[in-house]
Amino acid sequence: MEDSIWIYLDENIDKNFLYVLSKAFKISPVTATVMINRGITDVVLAKEYLDCEIAPLFDPFLLK
Repeated sequence: MEDSIWIYLDENIDKNFLYVLSKAFKISPVTATVMINRGITDVVLAKEYLDCEIAPLFDPFLLK
């Protein structure tokens, strides 16, 4: 069996914040866990992450 390529950042995630995040944005606990592992530490950052503007993103048609 091959070694795992996954990196688990924190197995001790704050369950209260996980619950708040999943209920506030109506997302699954798994999605909330991914967001927390990406550095989302409060509800304001979560809102910015989920409600981002499309304009500053790269054009996907430039990928080849």
